Amino acid sequence: MDGFEKDELLKKCILEKAEKDGCVVVCAFDDDPNHKNRRNTKRSRILKGIILENQLSYCYFFKRKSKIETVDYFAVFGNPEETREIIEKNWESSRLLNFYDDIPAILEGKSFNHPVTDKEYELFEKRHELHLGEENLNLLPYSVGPWIYDSRAHIYRSGQFLCSLHFPTDKNPEYVASIGIVRLIGVHIKTITAKTLEEISDGMKNWKKD
Repeated sequence: MDGFEKDELLKKCILEKAEKDGCVVVCAFDDDPNHKNRRNTKRSRILKGIILENQLSYCYFFKRKSKIETVDYFAVFGNPEETREIIEKNWESSRLLNFYDDIPAILEGKSFNHPVTDKEYELFEKRHELHLGEENLNLLPYSVGPWIYDSRAHIYRSGQFLCSLHFPTDKNPEYVASIGIVRLIGVHIKTITAKTLEEISDGMKNWKKD
């Protein structure tokens, strides 16, 4: 399942949960470039903190506005009036707290986060953040022997070495781990292929011995 398919399935999950439990989308983004010190990132972080502190069930999604600005949205599940009351009561800023009730419309054209590793999946669960089931995610192990997954770079790191792990596709039915080195960018050291995640993990753990 590719990223687009995951996004579409998560949209469906959001709408189903919104229909069942109620939902309101909240955003604290200042869209006026004439305002000085808009601090959109800080306000978004404060808003997320309020949601987490009150253990509200939610789903985060976003829209890239420019190379340096991202509009953050939180679909918060439960009674919309009660959700508004909780957030407004804890909101210290005097500006820009926007609520949206038309859930299908606000989801269009947005991007979504999905757990990539087993550790991220546990964090989503702990935060009460809506996600797809494990069967739809192809979760990677957070650590494989000396390799630790870097969520920002979407690769594994081990000291000065990097490893890019790819799941099977229609064109290539095998797992592929491509290992290189941080210094001397572009230097490829080894490629490992395997038919199962367990086999490719063993290959990554023992790649120096092979």
